[in-house]
Amino acid sequence: MELSKNQVRRKKSDSLLAFTNISRIEAAMQVRLSRYYQKFNLTLPQFEIIGLLWVNPEGLSQKELTERLQWTKGNTSGVLVRLVEKEFVSREILQEDKRVHRVILTHKGRNLADKIVPLIENEISNKLDSMLSVRERRMLKEILIKTFENI
Repeated sequence: MELSKNQVRRKKSDSLLAFTNISRIEAAMQVRLSRYYQKFNLTLPQFEIIGLLWVNPEGLSQKELTERLQWTKGNTSGVLVRLVEKEFVSREILQEDKRVHRVILTHKGRNLADKIVPLIENEISNKLDSMLSVRERRMLKEILIKTFENI
């Protein structure tokens, strides 16, 4: 069955609305969560690296950080320079490949992450728990992962 022009237009409008809503949710969450990382004198990109290293205590290479965050090498490097200056992360040269730097949280960085990551996790969790059932949260996660992987 062929779709009418109005049905095609409505389908495209639904897709555009979904995309717009995802962008609006992301912007609203950044504003809401900024009060946490700004309290610790961090930017969102700095927090994102600290959070990623917090769940990867063995550290990640600079390349892995760049790929997981989907940033440019230059952006990753710039944020890491500032985090090294603040003594929240350190870069270690791997013995097996001297070209690769493993980025890890310092003791100071781990202490900071132990404070801030749970605060932000609780904020997100409390908000989602109050809006969505367990089933809906699972569906949302699956839909967002599928969308992210296919964009």
